Amino acid sequence: MKRKIFPLIIIFSFIITAVMIFAYTGVVSGTPDNKTMDDKIDLEDAIIIRELKMSSDTGVDDGESGGTHEAGRILYDDDFSREIGDGSTGTVPLMEKLRKKNARWHLTGYRIKKNDNLWNIASRFRVDHRLIIEANSITHPDMLLPGKSIKVPNINGMYHAAKDGDTLKNISARYKCEAEKIVSVNRNDYKTIKKGARIFIPDYTAPKEAPENRVTVKKSAGEKGEHLSFMWPITGKMTSGFGARKDPFSDKSQFHNGIDISADIGKKIKAAAPGKVIFSGWQVGYGNMVILKHDHGFITVYAHNSKNLAGMNDVVKKGDVIALTGMTGAVTGAHLHFEIRKYVTALNPLRLLK
Repeated sequence: MKRKIFPLIIIFSFIITAVMIFAYTGVVSGTPDNKTMDDKIDLEDAIIIRELKMSSDTGVDDGESGGTHEAGRILYDDDFSREIGDGSTGTVPLMEKLRKKNARWHLTGYRIKKNDNLWNIASRFRVDHRLIIEANSITHPDMLLPGKSIKVPNINGMYHAAKDGDTLKNISARYKCEAEKIVSVNRNDYKTIKKGARIFIPDYTAPKEAPENRVTVKKSAGEKGEHLSFMWPITGKMTSGFGARKDPFSDKSQFHNGIDISADIGKKIKAAAPGKVIFSGWQVGYGNMVILKHDHGFITVYAHNSKNLAGMNDVVKKGDVIALTGMTGAVTGAHLHFEIRKYVTALNPLRLLK
């Protein structure tokens, strides 16, 4: 009997030890028991949700663009875009990949300012926002707060046609670009420079009178400012429009990033376009809120709801009921606050609604 029990004790001890080692490994590696909201949702969605504000200090769309917004351009073909995010994170592996496609790729240091966001930074540098994420190994929205410094991969710059007497030193001085950066981008030590050699100067903008010298970038398919067809989420009187207005609580002039539609409590709110729920919950100011993400980076926001009916990650069709109207959050009466955005840039809903 003892001979049978002894092996069982050894086996049981081994199982207990293995379980304890596994649990300890999970703790050491930082694997959380309960994932936070930012862990559960896509990083882009987390950035979008953090950036949302009903009102802002400055206007975000002059209303003349017809609702289109160019939020970054994809500067690589579809096959290469699939390579990005294949597990090789960090600046060095990324830049090696980019330079194989185009030797002009380089990094530009940038300090994030107030009112900056991932997409308007990307648009400024004419680069896809995912490359900024990859180059800086961004894993959390707080890594993009104002005051933080990041490196932006881009091919902005111009070519210099070498003349007699040109040296690396005087070219560097003329364009106020570090010699090391010129060497790195052009993959040449430039001990001697031949007349007529084309030398790429990173981050230099050519004068307006010589636009032919600028690096031109073509948009890839899918980045042409596509439109979606949006329907009104409810019927009712619009009580506050998109644009400058006096804040009902502070009495200060601010930019209203959506429209308010008057409605009794409990009225059905419908999805303005097909999409996926990236947020369903409570947000300061907005109260109960549902955010849908649509094709081409469009976002719709439905706020002050009495009840959210659509849950996280639900896929909804145009016209599906996703919430009930209410007066939760910062409100003076029952209504729906509705926004249409391109990523985080607020657009005038009246130019897109049918």
